[in-house]
Amino acid sequence: MLLPNRILHSGVFGRNVFFIRLASLTFILMVWTVPQVQAEEVPTTPSAVVIQWLQSYPHDLPQAVTLTSPDFRENVPPSEWITQKESLLHQIRMKYLDSRILKEEISVNHAVIEVKVLISTILGEQIQLERYELTRFCSVWLLEKVSVLEERFLGHTM
Repeated sequence: MLLPNRILHSGVFGRNVFFIRLASLTFILMVWTVPQVQAEEVPTTPSAVVIQWLQSYPHDLPQAVTLTSPDFRENVPPSEWITQKESLLHQIRMKYLDSRILKEEISVNHAVIEVKVLISTILGEQIQLERYELTRFCSVWLLEKVSVLEERFLGHTM
């Protein structure tokens, strides 16, 4: 049964209709936009986290910081960590040029990945053996620690 307009838009009934329409519109917008936001691929394995790290660090620190735990950042807030790293990385002009995963050890909530990398800095190119330690928080793997196990300089550009 249709109600006259003056009843629909008056008093409590009119406010309820307004809020129901607003809630419906909000729900539709959320359902429509959430899959687009989630379209960015979230790494689901420790090696995928390391690969994404190597692709984003140091040129995309806002992306790289999402892969790190608070312990990795020494409990520094992400925005402050980015500011600290940008300054240092700008000075040394560090870039990852190539990488290859050599070893993976994965348990339920802890993983260790060893990667051979070729990097470039103001000192020249060097090969490093890096060790990435990750911890799973709920279903998300995050970097806990990165260590350089070996390094060999290939030349100097200074």
